[in-house]
Amino acid sequence: IFTSSMTATSQKPNAYGKSKKMAEDYLNKKSFRTLIIRPTLLYGRGGVTFSKLVGMSNMLPLIVPIIGKGNSIKQPIYVDDAAEIIRCVVAIKLDSNKVYQIGGLQQVTFNDYVKKILKIQNKNKKLIHMPRSIVWFALGLFEKITKNLPVTRDAILELETDTKIDSSMIEKDFNIKLHSLDDGIKLSLPKL
Repeated sequence: IFTSSMTATSQKPNAYGKSKKMAEDYLNKKSFRTLIIRPTLLYGRGGVTFSKLVGMSNMLPLIVPIIGKGNSIKQPIYVDDAAEIIRCVVAIKLDSNKVYQIGGLQQVTFNDYVKKILKIQNKNKKLIHMPRSIVWFALGLFEKITKNLPVTRDAILELETDTKIDSSMIEKDFNIKLHSLDDGIKLSLPKL
């Protein structure tokens, strides 16, 4: 059982997506059976990506900066749901190689994902879209100076990738009930 990522299937993969694709290709050449799990955007309390997103959405008092248009489609999956799916697949008997693409119940644009995080925190902020080309150029310069940036060009590539799957198959195959996006975000936000 290998936990990969939906970024392995991206048309414009970042370094992480390329590494996952290489690992999948390597495993598929082996004589043993493989089951590959490809989660979409994982989120949950303490998760690095989610924590950075919440931090950036709370950084400025009235606005939230969004790189580019923010219209890529995401289907975030709550980390506890992903863990439950992985627990269930351990018991699957494989007669051939299998791939499960796993995501949450709801498809939303990245803009709407950020708006949901703000709404659940009772915050009303305006999303300000920054031109991708300018940010991309600036990050190229800053990445040569420091590795400690709140966002990287690899992260931009990941955020621009649509990740859509049929989550009804997951609930049926594993007999589990996925969290709604609102409920998962509520569980993921730090307690105040």
